[in-house]
Amino acid sequence: TDNPLWGCRRISGELKKLNIDIHDTTVNKIIQTFRKQGKIQPNGSWKKFLKSNWDSLFGMDFMTIDTLLGKRFYLFIILELKSRKIVRYDLTEYPTREFVKQRIELFSEEQPSKKTLIYDNHQRPHQGINRIPDGEINKAIGNIKKERILGGLHHHYYRSSA
Repeated sequence: TDNPLWGCRRISGELKKLNIDIHDTTVNKIIQTFRKQGKIQPNGSWKKFLKSNWDSLFGMDFMTIDTLLGKRFYLFIILELKSRKIVRYDLTEYPTREFVKQRIELFSEEQPSKKTLIYDNHQRPHQGINRIPDGEINKAIGNIKKERILGGLHHHYYRSSA
């Protein structure tokens, strides 16, 4: 509790310096158990990040639409999180990497004051859209950090204040 911003890897590393060999996933399980028991309070860093950046956060994702005739369409949505307003949407039968790249570029042109694109490389069975688009979309402002979730099966990206 003295160092609430320390991650599981750092705690595990510090313990190894004391000849206590414990894996970072075990440290994570212990921390989660203590949080559930109320022994450790969440540090609120994610909550603080959302609160301080809420006016400029957007989310994007696909949803599927199946027709009565058995055809499947993919609806690509960009949502302003603050207002929950859909700021851009497009429908396609074949979502491709190029399709997503074009929609992000159009969004960037429509929102010139938005300077940061945070890309979540979530593995989906789409046709190659789970890779970072080629070329420069927008330069990120600040220091973007990558956090592994579920042993690296999923990644979370956030902007560090330092």
